[in-house]
Amino acid sequence: MTTNELLWVTSRATGVVSLVLLTAVLALGVALSGSRSGSPSTRATVTAVHRWLGLGIGTFVVAHVVTAIMETWVDIGWLSLVLPFTSGYERLWVGLGTLALDVLVAVVVTSALRHRLPEHAWRLVHLTGYALWPVAVVHGIALGTSTTPLLRWASIGCALVGGAAIAEEPGRVAIGAMPDPVGIDPQIAQPRQPEARQVEHRQRRRDHDQAGARHAGDALGAGRHQPQEFNAGAVVGDGAE
Repeated sequence: MTTNELLWVTSRATGVVSLVLLTAVLALGVALSGSRSGSPSTRATVTAVHRWLGLGIGTFVVAHVVTAIMETWVDIGWLSLVLPFTSGYERLWVGLGTLALDVLVAVVVTSALRHRLPEHAWRLVHLTGYALWPVAVVHGIALGTSTTPLLRWASIGCALVGGAAIAEEPGRVAIGAMPDPVGIDPQIAQPRQPEARQVEHRQRRRDHDQAGARHAGDALGAGRHQPQEFNAGAVVGDGAE
């Protein structure tokens, strides 16, 4: 296998892996925001997986883009890395991939700088992340897997899984309703966990206090009855004498 062939295969493979990870992040995000999100411990586990998959997307996206530009069978060019619809090869489909990359970078950067940005500015950029998955799916199916049936079916499978996840909680897939679409927002589901633990701790304390009060009441009641029995015996004894 020549170097150019290796770059070609690597570009296609890493592109499909990126799409698979993005689909998994989407599905987990819908699950976290859905009505059956599970217990606090389950939410914590799913949140951690969601975030780490989101971070892992970046590695495969970088490999996909770099190898796609370096291989010389088609003319894509470095300008097409940042400027959509400027490629000399399949301008529309490559442009969609560039658009998805630009959105991904914007969401990652603004999420990292969230506490230094106005809330409305962060939210405006962040909401564009919901367009990232369908654009990436169209890009992958139309362009990246035309000569490899396995990779094409992997892309189609991602479309089906992502569509099913959205259909499962259609009311959540609305502006502001779903959590972070790329899995890197530090706020996703995290604030609910300490609150849930505090509620559980307060409930345990309340149960413990109630149990202690019942035991104290029982002991007090027993103490009151014991002298009465003793006095009754003493009276009987005096009568016998």
